[in-house]
Amino acid sequence: MSPTKNSNIAKESEKDELSLADPFYSEKQPIQAPETAETFTEADKERVKQEILEEISIQEEEKKPEAKPAPAPAAKPAAPAVKSPNLKKIESILEEDLQDAYFSLDMDLQQKFKAEGEKTAAKIERLLNETKVKTSKVLKLILDWLKMIPGINRFFLNQEAKIKTDRLIKMKPDKE
Repeated sequence: MSPTKNSNIAKESEKDELSLADPFYSEKQPIQAPETAETFTEADKERVKQEILEEISIQEEEKKPEAKPAPAPAAKPAAPAVKSPNLKKIESILEEDLQDAYFSLDMDLQQKFKAEGEKTAAKIERLLNETKVKTSKVLKLILDWLKMIPGINRFFLNQEAKIKTDRLIKMKPDKE
């Protein structure tokens, strides 16, 4: 036998042994781990997260017109045309100190939370316009709205709701 035949036979027997030992063995070049391990800082992770969220929102916006035809203009009376100054103040008080919690929610829950917050603000505005304001009703509305945030400590929710209620009650002018 020639030396090349012996080396070929040795290589084939080595391949057979490897394929028996490792079912995922391939004659192709093995996959190697990158030589340098990349480490990402929190800022890098946050930047990538924001880029991905932007891409997703752009893709969703592109899909919306194709998925549904535009509704007739008469079907849009749900959103008020102009918000009153009091309603804007109420909304700003309600959204204080909630930015971190809001942005930690997924997109679907963010939309629900925002819509429910707007409804809550409108109800609170109606309550504040009444002659006698029931603080307990305002507190309950705020608590019910804040309970939509998952994983928040209930003591924190109560504290935030009480603070917001106090600020809203102070906003109502005393009628003499």
